[in-house]
Amino acid sequence: MGKQKKATLHDASGKKILHPAEAERKKFKQRARENRAKNRKKNYETKMLQKAPELIEAEINDFQEMEKKGKLTKWKKDKMTREIAFYGRLKNQVEQNNSKRMEDQAGDQFFVDFEELKIHRKASIYYDPVKNPYGAPPSGQVLMYRHPDGSVKREPPELPSGVSSTQLTQGLVPGHGDMV
Repeated sequence: MGKQKKATLHDASGKKILHPAEAERKKFKQRARENRAKNRKKNYETKMLQKAPELIEAEINDFQEMEKKGKLTKWKKDKMTREIAFYGRLKNQVEQNNSKRMEDQAGDQFFVDFEELKIHRKASIYYDPVKNPYGAPPSGQVLMYRHPDGSVKREPPELPSGVSSTQLTQGLVPGHGDMV
């Protein structure tokens, strides 16, 4: 059995027209296509609004450096132009959202800054070399640190003199000897 031809309809003047059901399907497909495009754009905007402006600018700079070196593929070039266009349009909103997010985090006692925790993980009261190598608190608990004088406070202890934060964060892979 071969493929059946579509029944062609003609209007009163003899021109070809779509079957009414086919015309309806075509209209719904077009509407669905437009909705998908609108949702894609909306999702991209919400993702961008959730990022920090420094991260977006760094990403754009990386793309521009790759372009100068000639290592930018068509896909990445399109992404770069999209990032530049969206960031240019949403820059003020991105900065407002970021500042609001930072204010909210500063006022939230349950917020855990994992960059800080990487540096002061061993001072955390929740630190365990095997079960909790990063010293992260359980959900709903406030992060507290042990200080050299024996007290327990919310603020991390001072770094020992002569030790940089980069030296403390190197080799942060659980179970690989950095937790001595």
